[in-house]
This record gives sequence, C-alpha cells and structure tokens, in this order.
Amino acid sequence: MSERDDYDVIVVGSGLGGLSAAALLAHSGERVLVCEQGAGIGGVAHAFVRGDYTFDPAIHGTGGGPIVGNFLEYLGVEDECRLVVAPHVYGAAFPDGLDVVVPNGWDQFTEANAAALDDAEAAEFREFVRVCRAVVDEMSWLPNRIDPRELDEVMAARPYFSRYRMATVKDVLDDYVSGQRARALAGAVWPFIGSPPSRLAFSTYVKALDSHLEGPRYPLGSYQRMADAFANVVRSCGGAVLAETPVARIVVQDGRATGVRTEDGTQFSARVVISNADARHTMHDLVGDDQLPAAFVKRLNRMTPTLSAVSVFAATDIDLNELDIAHETFVHPHLDHEDNWREVLAGRPASAWMSNTTMIDPSLAPAGEHLAILNVMAPWRLDRPWRELKETAGDALVRLFERVVPELSSRLTYREVGTPETLHRFTRSDQGAVYGWENTPNQVASKRLAHRSPVEGLLLSGHWTEANCSSFRAVSSGVIVAKLALEDLGNEVLATLPRSFVERTGRVRPYPRAATAPDVEGVTL
Repeated sequence: MSERDDYDVIVVGSGLGGLSAAALLAHSGERVLVCEQGAGIGGVAHAFVRGDYTFDPAIHGTGGGPIVGNFLEYLGVEDECRLVVAPHVYGAAFPDGLDVVVPNGWDQFTEANAAALDDAEAAEFREFVRVCRAVVDEMSWLPNRIDPRELDEVMAARPYFSRYRMATVKDVLDDYVSGQRARALAGAVWPFIGSPPSRLAFSTYVKALDSHLEGPRYPLGSYQRMADAFANVVRSCGGAVLAETPVARIVVQDGRATGVRTEDGTQFSARVVISNADARHTMHDLVGDDQLPAAFVKRLNRMTPTLSAVSVFAATDIDLNELDIAHETFVHPHLDHEDNWREVLAGRPASAWMSNTTMIDPSLAPAGEHLAILNVMAPWRLDRPWRELKETAGDALVRLFERVVPELSSRLTYREVGTPETLHRFTRSDQGAVYGWENTPNQVASKRLAHRSPVEGLLLSGHWTEANCSSFRAVSSGVIVAKLALEDLGNEVLATLPRSFVERTGRVRPYPRAATAPDVEGVTL
C-alpha cells in the first residue's frame, strides 16, 4: 500500500502506455502513483512463467527503430531492458508453396516478396511498394494539427496521402495490383493490425509496415523487463506502483478529475489522472456518463473494437532454427484474404501467426526446446461458450502451423490455450479486443479518442487513443501524455525534452522536485 494519499499524477493501468507516461513524469520530478488491477504489472506486456518456460502473452517485437531504446537510455534503465534486433520482420506461408521470409528494410522487403512472384506480378508489387513509401514520406512531414484554412495547401503538397488518406489497403491494391499472389503477399501482415485489406486503413498499414521494417526489437528476458524497467524509474524517483489495486472510480469534482477511489475504498488525490485502461471501462464505469458530454458518449458507443484472439502457448522439442522460418510467421490457408477473414469470423483458424521468441532469446525455455506462441483473431462470441470450444480451437490452431513446422502436434512439450474470455479477464478490454478500436479508415489517427478527454485533468493513453496500436505506439502515447501532463502541471522540464527520441540524448539524471535542470551524461538535449 502507498505511504501517502496525495500525488501529482495518478496512472490507472500499468500497460506500456501507462508505465512509460509514469516513468517520464516521475523522472521529471512529479510524484506518481500507478494503480494496476492485476496481480502483475505490464498489461499485455506482463510475461507469465510456467515451470521453465517464460511466455510473452501478446507482444513479440517493437517497431520504431531505436526510439524506445533511446527513451530507456534517457531514463537510465537501458541496461535493465536490453533490446536486440530480430534479423527478419516476418515470414508468411500461403497455399501452392507461396512462402516468404522477409528481412528488415524496405528494399529487402520488396525484393524478398518480388522473388516469389513472376515478372508481371513482381512489377505490380514494386509499384505498390513505391506508393506505400511515397505515402510514408508525405505523412512524415505532416503537422500534428492542420489549420482548416491551410488544408487545401497541405493536401496539394502531398498528392498520394491526399488521395489515399481515407482508403483501405484493398482500395490501393485495386489501383496497382491485379495478380492474386502479389495481392496475397501485400496483405500478409494484416493480422498484426487486426483487419483484412478490405477493412484496414491504408494509412495505418503503411505506418505499421514502415515501423517494423526498421527492424523489430525484442527485450531479452521477455517484455516483463520493459514493464519492470519503467516501474523501477517510478519507484526510484519516489513514486509507487501498486498491483492488485483496481480503481473503482475516477473522482470528478466540478468537472475536473481530482483523484481515484480504489475498490477497497481507499482514496488518492492528484492534480492529473491518466487512464491507460480500456476506453469504455474508463469513461462509462470509472468516470460515469453523467460526467461526460452526451455527444462524446454517443461517439464512444458508436466506435467498434477489433476482434479478440485465441492463443496457444506451447513449447516443442523441434529445433526451429533448422527450419526456414522467421521468429514471426503467418500462415494463410487461402490466397484471398477475404476468404481468410470469413474463416476467422466463423471461429476457424486462418491468417494466424506464430511467435518463436526463443529464436531470439533461448533463455526463455530449457535447452533443446523452443517456445511456439500461436495466435489467431477470433470473435468475442460464437454459438457456444469459449470454455467449451477452447481445446478444440487449440488443436485446430496447432494443426494449421504444421504447414511450416511438420509434426508440431505430436512434438509439443507444453500447451496452454487462451481465449477471448481469458484476454478480457486479464485486461478488462472491451470484448477482449486485441488492438483497441478496429483500424478502419473512420477510426484511425485523430478519429480515435484524443489524449485529452472531455473531463479536465483526465488524460488517456494507449491503443484506444489517436496514437494507435502496437507496443511502439503505446510507449509513444505514454510520452505524449506525459508531456501534456507536464504542461498542465507547469513543470519546466517540458522545455528540455526532445520532440521525440529518434536521436540519442544519453542518460539524463532524474529531476528533483524543484524541477531544476539536471546534469546530463552524454549528448546535451
């Protein structure tokens, strides 16, 4: 239990979007309390141990190049969370022997896919990639907020973004790619973002692809190391991180968030509250509709979450390093992703992905064994309860991956199945949603929830917000929200922070409560 009841900032939820915000705020001299409802911190980054096996339940690689590593270094905890770069972005297997293993980098991605196609389809694929890269480049120069009076000028200078900013991936494929195999390869990564090409926002697709092609980073020892590193910053700077402390209410007085009340009745006060919890749970249950504008409640109810997932956490004595696979591998039983999507909606395994974290970090399993974490998108509800379907669903998912790992079913040394109900129980995510709101064109970027909620003093972090989904975006949202909180608190540290952590700053010593400029070990900001 906390030794005090008043803080500068209270963070509800200890996912990466909450812990990254808490760490930066504590490092900047603010008194921070983190309240986590679960038994362990980290949200979906919370690793679990079964005997000699350490499983990451949901995150198996972080994009964004060196940004997260630079941020950890700024906080002084890079040695507590050593990030290594995976040699490949992903692999994908389709019918008729259409298989690829994709290395890092745009050019390498392009040629690895083109090599699996005939000359005509390879040319179409390259043209599609050219458009993707043009949109990425144009988006990188967009201002965070566009003055409506300048919109025409901004769009005229960015012709590809202007044309495709409300497009789906399928819309763009229809313009440039007719070959079925090329279309299949172009859409191979859709499960990472939660929607098939016909529904997936093209802008989100290209940002996610660009981020991962910089080389996915993995923290040695599991993602728990990243969560613990952020939490250690909070504690070392005088804050508190409390597990098994579910928040029952965000206290609102005269239209302003002033603290929280936990389920055991304890009340903590704060000048700023940040919620990293599920958006609907935050607003409907913790704040209450009576404290919110009617238009906001209507919008919140109108938005749709992504599907949930079925997962098999397994180990095998097969030497995966001897197979021609990446540490992340998709298996698509159909070339047409719409056929795969129909299978998913019916609760059958399709467009599933396997994460083999021991191919990067062998310490996560005993010698001679590998982890195989299998995932597939799944509806929240089917015609029978998931508790009745889970083992059958697990069997089918393992069999699907025998396409790339022969004999997998008979060579498992451990197996445990998770369902949408499991995900909901551990995260309280609406309908067990994996990626927050579905990444359709009408629910991305500024069309998601703003970091500033309609309640003064209440900020939102995580994949329900305009930062979007992925572990990199979660950490980024935490940094953004921390800066907003520093602004609201009048903390002068804000003026010293870099715009982003693309460039290294070196270690920066934590600011004292007076928020005077610290000494810097490394490059001066």
